[in-house]
Amino acid sequence: MAGLLVAVTLLAAASVVLAAPHTEVPVGVLLSDPDVTEPSAVFRGLELAAQQLTAAGLPVRLIAEDPAPDAAAAALRLIADGVVAIVGAGTSGDTIRAAEAHAIPRSVVMISPAATAPAITDLAADRGRDLLFRTVAPDTLQGRVAGTLAAERWDTAAILHVDNQYGAGLAEHFRAAYEAAGGRVVAQVGHPEPASGSYAAELRAVLADGPDVVAAYGYSRHAEVYVKEAAEMFAFGTFLFADGTKSLDLLAAAGADTVEGLVGTAPGLPSGPANVAFVRQYRAEYGDKPPLPFIENAYDALAVIGLAAFRALAAGEQVTGSSVRDHLRAVAGPPGRIVGPGDFARAFALLSANREIDYQGASGPVDFDAAGDVTTSIEIWRFTAGGIESLFTREAEQP
Repeated sequence: MAGLLVAVTLLAAASVVLAAPHTEVPVGVLLSDPDVTEPSAVFRGLELAAQQLTAAGLPVRLIAEDPAPDAAAAALRLIADGVVAIVGAGTSGDTIRAAEAHAIPRSVVMISPAATAPAITDLAADRGRDLLFRTVAPDTLQGRVAGTLAAERWDTAAILHVDNQYGAGLAEHFRAAYEAAGGRVVAQVGHPEPASGSYAAELRAVLADGPDVVAAYGYSRHAEVYVKEAAEMFAFGTFLFADGTKSLDLLAAAGADTVEGLVGTAPGLPSGPANVAFVRQYRAEYGDKPPLPFIENAYDALAVIGLAAFRALAAGEQVTGSSVRDHLRAVAGPPGRIVGPGDFARAFALLSANREIDYQGASGPVDFDAAGDVTTSIEIWRFTAGGIESLFTREAEQP
């Protein structure tokens, strides 16, 4: 996808007038997810937001780069193309590498829809810069909910995690919550991020003391191998998954007879009018929305970038990374008139009239705290014979 240019050229008439008419806002996209059965699903969320923003009066141009194999180099290419903000990256490691190396030093806003590692909350490179945000809750929340959920069901657990910021961070917070709730962790084993053809050695270590459950904190490309091996080599099949393994690819690779009924956690989605509106708009444009994570979060990331850019223009400012940053919280949180997905013409009219807005996102409230984080509910989901179903959500506050 390197060098792919997605130009959104809809310039529909709108009742609002930009402070600088026809000012195009170039936004970088630093995402790729080989674990998603329909890799276009997250991009479609971005395309939908870009089309709607453009039709409402703010032309948005998306410039996409694949973060593999070097997210920092990909971010630099986007910055060289003149982007004022970047939606991405899709993993915590890529987000941190791109932000530290180029986005933060060059004052380009980054909003990740999927990077959940706790390390991002207080990234040293962003202290005093305030350029790194995310529209997904950090794993301090998911780990706490997963740990308490596991303690309700199982007395002992082992943890098998990818050895990076995502896996190690989620494992840390799961373990703390699980042990605080009375559970006992009998083993914790990390494995490298590149996928392996076998995880027999790691499985032997995590299963040595007979845990009731294995909390699996990696990506689908890892679990596709070790879930099958656990069943075939060790007659073990009780796993607790997370957002990284909420994947139809895992279901297809391991087989429904292996994973059906297994549960996991993931950043949750609201059931309120904003999400209902987004799903309706997505369906009208692309058909049914896949039951996969981060589509709504990506949409919201671009939505608030566009709203912040318009607010900067309405204030007579140029659209830069710094001006987008300076207006983000004003459009994304209270106080102000509530606006939601697809409601951009009304939002622009309010901003043009010097009125405040409060964007309520498809993924939930996008109320950035001082660290650029949001707080969402955590979903508990389950594999079925033919897909993935949401069971319920739980709330968890930041510690």
